[in-house]
Amino acid sequence: MTGVDHLIVGAGTAGAILAARLSEDPARRVLVLEAGPDYADEAALPEPLRDSWKTPFGTHDWNLQVTVCGDRRALMPRGKVVGGSSQTNGAGVLRAPTADFDAWAGLGLPARNWERVLRSYCRLEADQQFGDRGYHGARGPIPITRWSRDGLLPAMAGFLDATLAAGYPFCEDLNAPDAVGIGLYPQNRRGRLRMSTNLAYLGPARTRPNLTVHGDTTVDRVVLRGSRAVAVEVGGETIAAGEVIPCAGARFR
Repeated sequence: MTGVDHLIVGAGTAGAILAARLSEDPARRVLVLEAGPDYADEAALPEPLRDSWKTPFGTHDWNLQVTVCGDRRALMPRGKVVGGSSQTNGAGVLRAPTADFDAWAGLGLPARNWERVLRSYCRLEADQQFGDRGYHGARGPIPITRWSRDGLLPAMAGFLDATLAAGYPFCEDLNAPDAVGIGLYPQNRRGRLRMSTNLAYLGPARTRPNLTVHGDTTVDRVVLRGSRAVAVEVGGETIAAGEVIPCAGARFR
């Protein structure tokens, strides 16, 4: 392969968005390499990847395990597919507490403070219930919605009723800056279709001639020149880039 301007390693939740945003400039050549398979549109997705009620493992997951406590082991689902974990998760879109962002900023990460992150949240989402509120977006590519209380499964409805009976407050919007209590889970879905960054961001960008996405392509090594990444090695081939952007969070080391 010839050199490119931006080479993104990993087409997951972050990598797919970066590819779409960078390729908005037709002068930039963008290449995305993903270890898992690439399903270019909704019709190509296998049913477990489409249905937000299902958690796909096997070939679409890294099948990682973690030590929970003592000798107890558990699975840590991480997507191995274009769209990454946004293509395999339970379609949950729950923001961290506001105080966490300010704490990260206080540790020397000013770009992670609440006000700056909130702008990105609003830009990416189309909140179906609260899009008219200043801390939500209404026109972003990711649809955000919640099941109604009448739409809950009996077990979930029973859990909600029992929690409220125990004195915990009901929170209508768990992604509000001051959210406290129990509420209906915000999700990135359309109906039951899991709306990943693959569908919402890469999908509309795939017709751009300056964007190339390669699935089933594992990067073996990032090539450094001094302290700067200048290329990657894939199957014995070296691919140079003006900028190498590692986004392969699950297995990158």
